[in-house]
Amino acid sequence: MTRQQFSELIDTLMPTLKVQRERVFGTHRGHERLVAFGASAKTRLTAADWILAT
Repeated sequence: MTRQQFSELIDTLMPTLKVQRERVFGTHRGHERLVAFGASAKTRLTAADWILAT
């Protein structure tokens, strides 16, 4: 897979991944977010980096 194809794949998957992760985190919390997204501590890995690491 070329870098361009991989980049396009990540761009395609990221919105779905963000929605899925937020749904899972909401289930763990037991409720919707109380603080706006991005207002808490910054993540150490971006979602794309997280995909690459796995």
